[in-house]
Order: sequence, then C-alpha cells, then structure tokens
Amino acid sequence: MRPPLLYYRFAVNPDPARPLGLATTVPLLAAPSLPAPARRAHRHTRPGVALAALLTLAAITPPARAQQQDSVLKEENRTPRAKSYAYLGIIFGGVAGLALGATQNPPAYSVTAAGALLGGVAGWLIGRQYDDLHRAQFRGVRPISPRSISVELDGEPVTLASNDTTVAVGGTEGVQLFFSGASLLPTGSRAAGIIGIATLDIAPHSEWLALGSANGLYIFPPHRGRGVLVNEGSIAAVVTTPGMIFWASGDRVSMTPVTADSTEPWPGISVGAPVRAIALDAERALLWVVTDEQLVGLRITGDSLARLGAAPIDGGARRVAALKNRVAVAVGTAGVRLYDVSDPAHPKAGRPWTVARFAYDVSLDGDRMFVAAGPEGVYVAEFRHGSTVTIGLARGLGFASAIVSREGYTYLLDRRTNTLRRVETAF
Repeated sequence: MRPPLLYYRFAVNPDPARPLGLATTVPLLAAPSLPAPARRAHRHTRPGVALAALLTLAAITPPARAQQQDSVLKEENRTPRAKSYAYLGIIFGGVAGLALGATQNPPAYSVTAAGALLGGVAGWLIGRQYDDLHRAQFRGVRPISPRSISVELDGEPVTLASNDTTVAVGGTEGVQLFFSGASLLPTGSRAAGIIGIATLDIAPHSEWLALGSANGLYIFPPHRGRGVLVNEGSIAAVVTTPGMIFWASGDRVSMTPVTADSTEPWPGISVGAPVRAIALDAERALLWVVTDEQLVGLRITGDSLARLGAAPIDGGARRVAALKNRVAVAVGTAGVRLYDVSDPAHPKAGRPWTVARFAYDVSLDGDRMFVAAGPEGVYVAEFRHGSTVTIGLARGLGFASAIVSREGYTYLLDRRTNTLRRVETAF
C-alpha cells in the first residue's frame, strides 16, 4: 500500500509591505504505513509536519535587506536584530523541543510547538536589547568605518591646526608637530613651557606658529627658535595668513604681524560680546567671528578690520568653520548652525543640523561636513541640492573633541586614546 502524503498549508507573502494573501498547500513528506491503532495514537503528534513547518517558515522569511549604495540610508534599512533573532529562536527552540519530545515514552512531539514559541520569544527579547543599544549609539544614522591612520600624543591634547605641510597639536605638553604626509611623521615640538594652551594656528607657506593661552599670545618663528609674547591676557581664538595673525581676547578682534617681537597696542575692532572662535576666508579677505549670540563678518582692509554684517546664533557657539559661501557653527547641544554667506554683508541662516547629541567642533571640505561629537565619534554629512544629508556616524574614531579639514584630509583629536587621527575626506 502506498503511504499517504501529509500536507502543510501556509501563507506565502512575497512582499512584506503587503498583507498576506496567497495560501499554498504543498506535500511535505510521506508518512509510513502504520496499523490502525498506531495511526490513531499519532493522529495529533506528527513530528515531520512540525519540523517541516519550522523549516518552511525560515525559508520564507524575508532575507536581510542588502545595504544599498545610497549613502544617505538610515537605520531603518538595517534588519532589526529582534526579528532575526526571533526566527532563529523559533528554529532552534523547535528543534530542541522535537529532540526532547522524541525521548518520551510514548513520544510527545507536541512539545515542538512549545519549544518553538519559547525560543522565538527569547530570541526576540535578546534581539530587542541589541536594537535598543544600536539605536542609542547611532541615533538612526548608518554606521560607517572610514579608514584612518593615527599617531599617539604626549600629555592631553586640547586643540589642533593644519596648513599645507604641517599638523600642530597643542596641549599640556606644549605643541607637537607632524608632517601631514602619508604617515603623520613627527617633526618636533615647540612651546613646552607654556601652560594653558587653548588655541593655535600655523601660517600657510611661512610656517610661523601663533599660540593663544590663558597668559597671552605667543609667536614662534618657523621651525625653531624661542617664542615671543606679543599680548598679555587670555586668548580665545587665533587664525593666520602668511604675514598676519588675527586673534581674539574678550570682545575684541585684533591683528598682529607675524614678525612682531614685543607687546604693544595692536589695531582691532570690538564685536560687542566675548569672542568664542574665528574662521578665515583668505580668498575674500574675510573673518567670521562667533560670539554666544551672533555670527559677525569682518573685512580685512590693509592694517584694519571693518564690520560687514551679522546673523543671530541660537545657542552658545563653540567653534566655527568657513569655506567659500558657507559657514558652519558648532553650538553644543543645539547641533550645527549653517549660514549662506554669499553676500557677506547679509549672512542668511539655513536649516540647522541637529543629529548629534553634542557638537564639539565642525569642519568643512568640499561638499562635506565633519562634526566632532565627543563620545559618539564623528558624524559625516553632505550638502546636496540645498539640503544637508547625514551620511553616517563613525564611532570607531573615538572621543572626537576637535577637528579640522584641509586639502582632502580631515584631522581629529581622539581624547579617549590621546591620539591624532587622519581620514580622507572623500572616503
């Protein structure tokens, strides 16, 4: 006598976004021919059906969606761990239940369903914990891992700057210098005896080093030699051109030649509130100055500065970056404020970028923006068709406290490991 076929009816759902609709009945396996009493005893215990149902469920599970090429994808394109682990739990729980039931006398294969249920619930709970942790870490932004090179630093780094060939890091051990080539080769150190270094810059081409501390503004000649104090008092920000240093103390922005060798009154202008940071637009001879409440544009004219225009800042400013017609201001918990400065006399505030929990610093290079977000790492965003699109979050870059971009590279301070890191801007 030919053994009868057992059938299993299930719903096929090829499109997870649509309701279940197509029900299909398929033969699963042939049951052995049994005497009538045995068939009655096994009427409700069909191990082949249970196991095949589990395997079929796993087979029709929608596969994890492959990461698409569009770099603006966010967290929702990642298959939730809760879902994946639930399916795995169903399979392993069902197999365990099937094995346990087979050891009973008579066999109790009905525990297969219970095992699958318990396994699915346990897998879902474990996966949900992973998903909650992932969401907390990445805030719905795609994880990215740009390749970086790094070099260890002495002491505690505080600030950094770069020019065409050199990267300078200021901190508790003075200023450490590195060649900005392929390997960040150390080239020396300066200012070892200065305490409270807060800001610095390296003049492009001429290599003069300007250093701002709690005690005053110091100028160091290129490559070697002792520094000179040219202004006493706490310095909040400093930027340089090949022949001039622009610096802020209190509410005043002043300018000093790189060849200055003594303290004296220097020409400058008051912006009406304590200055937090300065950015230089060398091509248009502009300074962008930020206070807690305003972005102020200053025109460099010979040996004087003239005020052009201003725009309000919603939140306490920390750092500022400028590139061509765009200015970005890191404002801590308020994210990054963006401005269109194509008309320097009338800066226009754009839509703010508010993804990071706290924006410590910001840099611009090409159409990309890099945000140093402290323990979160570095956020990378792009400016596309008038909007700011977040590409992803690089948590592997450590505790990013300061960042600067120049000539296709982005440099950052990782305070977690006390290292200087460099990544390519267009990774």
